Amino acid sequence: MKPNDWQEVISFEHQASVNAIQWAPWECGLKLAAASADGYVSLLSRKSIIASIVTRIHIYCLGDDTWEKPVKFQAHELGVNTVSWAPLATLDDLFGEPSADKYNQLPRLATGSSDKTIKIWKHEPSKAQ
Repeated sequence: MKPNDWQEVISFEHQASVNAIQWAPWECGLKLAAASADGYVSLLSRKSIIASIVTRIHIYCLGDDTWEKPVKFQAHELGVNTVSWAPLATLDDLFGEPSADKYNQLPRLATGSSDKTIKIWKHEPSKAQ
């Protein structure tokens, strides 16, 4: 692997420094959360195709590097210093058979800020068209 082998796929700007980034659990697809000093969190998501197989559910990223329009929301009044995705796991995953229910769970993020707060966020897609 050579340095020139790397190509930029997507770029997104905040109004201040980006303090932390983290990839989502694989069950959520190819998603990246970025925490910024401007108080916002941005979410970048690659378009993907979800396919299921009889014994397990797998997420495949097929096609080119096409990304959704980035989503940005104000998470804190002051800068966001850290961001972390919650794992999509159940007790059955830890002590028994993996559960298909986790694929129906909503993704969650935790953010921490200079405003001395920690917040937990869940994504609920709007039903408005």
